[in-house]
Parts: sequence; C-alpha cells; structure tokens
Amino acid sequence: MCHVDRPWPILLRDSLGGLFTVQNQGIAGATVAQYTERQQETYDAVLNSQAAVIAVMLGQEDAHSGTATATYMKKMREMVVAFQAMPSFPHVLLIAPPPLIAPQSPKDGSLSIQHVVMTSKLAGFTAELKQIAQQEGTSLVDLSDEFASMPANLTSCDGMHLSTAGHAMIRDRVLD
Repeated sequence: MCHVDRPWPILLRDSLGGLFTVQNQGIAGATVAQYTERQQETYDAVLNSQAAVIAVMLGQEDAHSGTATATYMKKMREMVVAFQAMPSFPHVLLIAPPPLIAPQSPKDGSLSIQHVVMTSKLAGFTAELKQIAQQEGTSLVDLSDEFASMPANLTSCDGMHLSTAGHAMIRDRVLD
C-alpha cells in the first residue's frame, strides 16, 4: 500500500482551524463488512460519539476483494441507518470510492483484467450510493468527475490509493 502522512480527515481538521473536532476512524484496507463486524471497537466508538457529521468512504477494498454489489449496498445502508439513529442525529456524508487510475501495461498498453473488473465494480458501488443517499436523506460526494478531468496526480504508486493531492481534493469537496 502507498502511504500518505496526511489523509483527508487530518487535512480537513487542519483546514477547520480547531473550530470542530475531526476524528479519523477509518481502517486502512477495510471492507464495509470488516469495518462494521470485525472492527467492532472502532465502529462502536463512532456510534457512541456525539458527532454532528459522519463522513463514510468505503468501497475500494470491497471492489478489490470481490464484494457483491448487493452485499456492499446492504452493509452501507445498515451503517447509514445506524449512524442516523445516534442520539446526536449526525448528518451522514457518503463519499463514493474514487475510481482506479492504473498505469497501462508496458508490453501492449492494455489494462489488466483486474483493473477493468474493479473499475466496473466501483462504478456500480457509486450508483448504489447515489440511491442510498437519496433514499436515506444523506449527502453524496461523487469524485468521478474530478478523477476523469485530472487523474494523473490524484493517486499514488498503485493507481488505487490516493496521493497527497487526492486527499486534498477530497478535503476540498467535503468542505464544499
């Protein structure tokens, strides 16, 4: 995995200048099922917080591990409903997983089959998140346009994990 020292939640916290408390409760490499079921302590910490806003960005690892779209949608909806039921009544902000930007094969310029499959799955996840956002009354940040118009600097070494510029772009969209 390509490491970035300052992920978007930290950049967001710094941009807000101490006016709000921002916690990064993300788990690197977690699928939505792993986050809600295997990372129970972290998930419970979010559920027991007094958060006013909760931003959720999950999906790349689900696409990588082959999570079925129906399973992804079910787990994401369950998470949104659980967050909305918190005593603090937080606004839930869904962030669609960024699309892959993979280098082409040096041999023939083609993309790997894994890249093609994951790209398709991520597009399906984004479409499902749009439905969840509409049905559950949440906001959705869809990063597809930004990645389509300036992809080269938004991902780091593997075309999947975000670069510093990619994290800054997400921070900016969340601030909008």
